[in-house]
Amino acid sequence: TDNIDTTIYAINDLGQYDILTEDLSGLDKKDDLTKLPSELDAVIDHIHEYTEAAGIEALPRPWLPPLPEQIFAQDLHPVNFEEAWKEPKKPLQATIGLLDQPELQAQVPLTLDLTKDGHVAVFSSPGYGKSTFLQTVTMDLARRHNPNQLQIYLLDFGTNGILPLAKLPHTVDFLDIDNEEKLRKFTKRMNELISDRKKLLSKNAVANLNQFEELTKEVLPEILILIDNYDAIRETDFSFGFEATLTQIAREGNSVGIHLVISATRQNSMRQNLLANLKLQLALYMIEGNEVKSIVGQTKLTITENAGRGLVKLEDPTLFQASFPTRSNGTMEHLEHLEKEMLQMSEYGTYEITSKIPMLPDKISLEEFSNKKSVQNTLESHLFVIGLDDEEAESFAVNKVNQLPLLVTGENNFDISNVIKQFIELESKDLLAKEIIVIDNMKYDFSKYQNDMYIYGNNKTFMETIIQNSMAEYEERRQALTRLREKNRTRVEIEEHLANMPEILIFITNLSSLTDSVEVKDLDVLEKMLVDSASYKIFFIIGADLGSLSGYDSISKTVKAMKNVLLFTDVKQQSVINVVSKPGAIKPLKPFEAYYIDNKIYSKVKVSYVNEEE
Repeated sequence: TDNIDTTIYAINDLGQYDILTEDLSGLDKKDDLTKLPSELDAVIDHIHEYTEAAGIEALPRPWLPPLPEQIFAQDLHPVNFEEAWKEPKKPLQATIGLLDQPELQAQVPLTLDLTKDGHVAVFSSPGYGKSTFLQTVTMDLARRHNPNQLQIYLLDFGTNGILPLAKLPHTVDFLDIDNEEKLRKFTKRMNELISDRKKLLSKNAVANLNQFEELTKEVLPEILILIDNYDAIRETDFSFGFEATLTQIAREGNSVGIHLVISATRQNSMRQNLLANLKLQLALYMIEGNEVKSIVGQTKLTITENAGRGLVKLEDPTLFQASFPTRSNGTMEHLEHLEKEMLQMSEYGTYEITSKIPMLPDKISLEEFSNKKSVQNTLESHLFVIGLDDEEAESFAVNKVNQLPLLVTGENNFDISNVIKQFIELESKDLLAKEIIVIDNMKYDFSKYQNDMYIYGNNKTFMETIIQNSMAEYEERRQALTRLREKNRTRVEIEEHLANMPEILIFITNLSSLTDSVEVKDLDVLEKMLVDSASYKIFFIIGADLGSLSGYDSISKTVKAMKNVLLFTDVKQQSVINVVSKPGAIKPLKPFEAYYIDNKIYSKVKVSYVNEEE
């Protein structure tokens, strides 16, 4: 039956319908309303049921069925990664969906060849499958190539759409838009990698990585850089050339085995010199229809609002349906299947992969710090460990003879005391042929070292005795080496004699406590020793509040002029310690960070936290 709306409306001056009455048909009052099929629908249903019951096969149709709304990668391109990983390195090809080519009466898999055609960009409005597309590309490549052949960097500038891929054994590291320092180090790593590989190709007189591997039989991993939601980059102000590096990768990366796969909502979110080098560009559903035509060219084809449905430019724009990376129903099941497969990959075989981008921890305990392999190695080499290097996050150590004495200063006494305790603890790990002297402050902050392992004290008599005895030892060692030189002993003999001298480390934990306690003549003796005592293996580490060094007395001027300083204050926010200024803004120091200054040149380090209860 036909149901007629009998509601009466008045049309106002704006062409809007104003209801004047309720629905007079009474249909809204019925409890059970049944809509009957049309006569045509009933006939078709009857024919369908009859042919099925009679076993009559349908005749071949002159057209293919429409693309399915969802395709699973395993149906489209089944890959057994355990078998594929045993094979020699192959071109970087990813089967990512099903093409619809009605003019050819064909629906065939869509495969992207990154080795041949270069980088990939996919565009769509939010919520129509960009992140899933990146997952599909990555998983297909990961199934075909083992971690020695393919290494992946994930740059997620959206809402963690590619975060699940971080558990792939191929994944080197995961980066987000908020960690600017990590992105800076990533940029530096990529610049160095491009430079190194270009030199390698030039040395072997070849044009690309494939030719190099054919010539040398050496296999280098392909590098895949996934960037989700590139639009966010335009909202930042990276001063370290991030976009310039991506543009260089887009221009030169394919020849050296570095590949980009990028997603964005609009083409104009990318600079033109980057966009021009992205040969493979695909469009998923976009609210602004003209945007699709600028990506794939003029076409009468339209993209339906179906996640993963899109257009790609082949000879002509062609519709495709992107595949789903796992066979699953719903997001949670997809994530479970993805995690299970990645776990299987991680447990299959042992592969070497590049280390993560090194980042300093927010806080590192002395125990964790001491257990780092690089710290142990430098201690075994009898170097003086300062902290962790800002760039590599590994041990930052200096030669005692060449780079001590050391001034430790800042505006917070806790920072000074904490790092001096770190120095004492680390040096205490090997007390053979070594003597550690601790001159405590008036608050007894270092009283834990009042035991048989150390020479400890904080009163006037103790301080004067230490200075006088150190001066006597200094003179004795200096004269001994002078006599050897006068006897024309060889350099090796002199160095052997010096090596046999036990180290003396003198920790002046608070310079003000010492200068307020001892006589001027003793300060003059100390000042004299600071000039070259390290040459005779007498090493001074001096803690001093930054404000206490602003005086014009002789010892203050000598100490603040020392060429090696550990400064717990932003270098540009103080005028006591001379430094060579670097261009650009300096970010505020985080807790337990400091600047190590060597002859006015500074670099950032991280020191450990010494827990008094340990």
